[in-house]
Amino acid sequence: MKLLTDKRVQWAKNRNHEQFTGGSLGYPVSIEVKYRRKLLDLIEPMVKDYEHTLHKLLKPYQATQDASIATQIARALGDLNKKWSSRYAQQANDIARGMIGRIDKYAKKDLEKSLKEMSGGLTIKTPDMPESLYDNMLAATKQNVSLIKSIPAEYHERIQGAAMRAVQEGGLGGKTIMDEMESIGEVTHNRAKLIAQDQTNKITSRMNFERMRSVGVKEFMWIHSSASANPRPKHVRADGNVYPIDDPPNVGDHGQPVIPGEEINCRCRMKPVVDFSQYLK
Repeated sequence: MKLLTDKRVQWAKNRNHEQFTGGSLGYPVSIEVKYRRKLLDLIEPMVKDYEHTLHKLLKPYQATQDASIATQIARALGDLNKKWSSRYAQQANDIARGMIGRIDKYAKKDLEKSLKEMSGGLTIKTPDMPESLYDNMLAATKQNVSLIKSIPAEYHERIQGAAMRAVQEGGLGGKTIMDEMESIGEVTHNRAKLIAQDQTNKITSRMNFERMRSVGVKEFMWIHSSASANPRPKHVRADGNVYPIDDPPNVGDHGQPVIPGEEINCRCRMKPVVDFSQYLK
């Protein structure tokens, strides 16, 4: 799709400068919150199930090195692991697809609004799913399914470690397990929040990036977010700079090229940029 029609070229000629930017492309906070809620709706009953089961087993014990209780705990944890791994596996695909579908609608509308602002009110339609974006969304869905499935696996591994440490020689028994479980539950909740934010940002940015490319936008402006208490110095320096779509800046944590929102906890944004000088000669 051609970005410029004759009408747009004439409009550009009437402007006082040759480089134009669209509005800043944002992130769908409401979709992030909904995705996080979906994850927490799975986590909360899982945590309660583990806590109830272990509390019931350990109630008679305050401090124990009894081999029988260790065997009972191992068996109970094995059953819980199978139960919750299966439940997450059943829902992971629907949760991931639902989240990505909602981001897709948001990002397409947001980019069209930005391009309209850049073009002086002319509507520039963006494709529903360019081929490069389709491939990225398949990879994003797979990544999200994997992350969702990893939540019960990681939680189980932590709980199992706490339980075995508590009943082994020198352990403090049931009280130690219950104390650690509360901390592990909090870690799991925080991980779900991080997954929701990180994936929402990454996928939104990638959708915007590929659609910009598909309509002929060749550059973007990096807009640094001031929301973080510990901003990345490289991202601060990138603020306001314009970069080629095909050559993003090497401002990643490991010196790799990245786009805004791609790094974990990055809430930087981007603006589409068009240099009209090539059309005005």
